[in-house]
Amino acid sequence: MRAVWALAVLGLVGCATQSRVEVAPMASVEAPAYRAAVDQAFADLEARTEGRAPAGSLAAAAVQNFSRTQSFEVVAYPKTASFDRRDRAPGLKKKLGEPVTFRYQIDRQGRCAIGARELNVNGRTIAPLVRADQLATCVQIEIKPVGSTKHDNQYVRVFMTPDYRVYGVSYHDLNSKTGNVKSRRTTVKWDQSEPLSSDSLTLSKQFVPLDLPIYATNAVKASTTQIKIAKGSRTGETCSGWKIRYHNTFGSFVKADWCESDPWPTVVETDRYIAYLSKKVGG
Repeated sequence: MRAVWALAVLGLVGCATQSRVEVAPMASVEAPAYRAAVDQAFADLEARTEGRAPAGSLAAAAVQNFSRTQSFEVVAYPKTASFDRRDRAPGLKKKLGEPVTFRYQIDRQGRCAIGARELNVNGRTIAPLVRADQLATCVQIEIKPVGSTKHDNQYVRVFMTPDYRVYGVSYHDLNSKTGNVKSRRTTVKWDQSEPLSSDSLTLSKQFVPLDLPIYATNAVKASTTQIKIAKGSRTGETCSGWKIRYHNTFGSFVKADWCESDPWPTVVETDRYIAYLSKKVGG
């Protein structure tokens, strides 16, 4: 995404320059800044391949933990913003809203049958998210909010490989009070070389903590360190793990801390929420 953006910007700059002043074509393309931007753009494009593996030690530990996990919970705090003119330094203030707990149920037996179904949307057939030849190794994760006081939420299914490569996501409107799920669902097909992102559901009514940074191609920083958990049921706990900083497919900045003993990111922060993996992790 960043590579495509860079090439597009370079094209626009070139067009704008030639329309306003006369410049020898070779003079602009040989400029050091131009060449550096082009080299970086192609380097990013080459990095985005489906065969590319995540950081070795993180991948090995995470995949092993994930293979032994049947369910877990994530506590997420939505970010809210307000403008207070009475403050000594008036401006936009951000704060955390009431936490919402999400339960993740992992199904390895159903073989993503729902993701393999064709959809009919307004008389148009939509191809399935998961092909028939992918079903044997497909993992389905069902994500529901638990104990939410709001009536309307999202019920999400993620279809992925055992090593976190995502085929796609489907989601329904959910009445959290009654537990009823609407039959109509929306599907989002995913590029397996990109990390799963909550921005795919930006137009939905509620946020869902989906961000999974293991295949972040635009990583700003990925390093091993000691992690201290600041909120949730594991407040004050420390662990050895990885800090990951990157821009997702949509250009949003994401921060993640991943303990080496966890099957899912331990802490994730985006511009919409902060989420913490709960102690209650199923075997």
